[in-house]
Amino acid sequence: MRSLLLMTVTWVAAAGQAVRLPALPGPYAVGVVPLELVDHSRTDPFATPPQPRDLMVNVFYPARRRGGGGGHAAFYEFSAAVAAFYVAELVTSSNLTTTFNQTTIGPAFNNGTLSQLATGAHLSAPYQATSRPPLIFSPGFGGPRGLYSNLAAAVASHGSVVVTLDHPYDSSIVEYPDGRIVLAPPLPNTTDAGALDPYVDVRQADVRFVIDQLQQANGTLTARIPHFRGPLNASAVGVWGHSLGGATAANVMALDGRAACGIDLDGEIVGRPALDRGTARPFLLMTGGVHTRAQDPPSAAYWARLSGFREELHINATEHLGFSDLPAILDALHAPPQARVLLAAGGLSGRRMQRIVSTYVNAFFEFCLCGVSQPLLAGPSARFPEVQFVA
Repeated sequence: MRSLLLMTVTWVAAAGQAVRLPALPGPYAVGVVPLELVDHSRTDPFATPPQPRDLMVNVFYPARRRGGGGGHAAFYEFSAAVAAFYVAELVTSSNLTTTFNQTTIGPAFNNGTLSQLATGAHLSAPYQATSRPPLIFSPGFGGPRGLYSNLAAAVASHGSVVVTLDHPYDSSIVEYPDGRIVLAPPLPNTTDAGALDPYVDVRQADVRFVIDQLQQANGTLTARIPHFRGPLNASAVGVWGHSLGGATAANVMALDGRAACGIDLDGEIVGRPALDRGTARPFLLMTGGVHTRAQDPPSAAYWARLSGFREELHINATEHLGFSDLPAILDALHAPPQARVLLAAGGLSGRRMQRIVSTYVNAFFEFCLCGVSQPLLAGPSARFPEVQFVA
């Protein structure tokens, strides 16, 4: 039996004025609890010296409207330490320095704003019971879970519990409650065949460990959610992710029947389980960069292995990192257009991208997890002209 250690870590605003990310679109307020989860059944293959696999997750959940805001601190996209790390990365990166410093985004990052980005979620707000199965989100390669916090909260605002996780030694930085910082070592050349397979193998095991914890009837994970009244309907879950996180979702689908359906947000499909087995359960591809079936042979090969409901939706006028909170962050920082090009954020506003992605994600999971008919998935919508159905 796998064991679990949970500790709560709290991020609060740095001194200064909070900068608010787009409001959440759903009918629920959203609470969030950041937690440390230790899987003592696995030795982390990347850690030195050897130690159990040690994860950080954010649990977003529908909250009671009256307690969703007042009296509960806003949850911030990045802690001060994580924000400082990314400022240092941006201003010292050899391919970004010149352009970065020539735009107004440089001063915005350097003045501490990155640690003052307030999401629509609130720390430890009281739980509002939901019958929906939970969703588990895996971030892009090297990306922190924090970069998707407002998107995850937007999906949770429709009534789902959403767990986002970091994958240590792959996520560029992971901060723990006791102050430890784990940085990723130099990552492999992602164009080398099979280079990402070891990471996908660890990632899918991370996600399956989280499923284990969600399925514990009186588990300490849900016990940390204020006023939680269970059980959580976790006999089946939805898995989704961005970039390599989308490939992670596909591999979990191939290996674990508890994953009832999955979504890949603009990620090339890698990993032998997904490519060799595919799945008979529903799977959605959402693309915006270069990872369409037409441009990405592995995704085309995976598509051929999908024998159940499948759909590819292409969002026009966006790019690879448009599927994170980056467009909303750039909007909040009043970044110039060249920053969007440099950082592959796409041309749509953060508010619009959040609305598009969260609406289609919610519709897909309502369809495949709850059995609710979704006209939005049947064809183009006048509400979302940016979304193209790919035959």
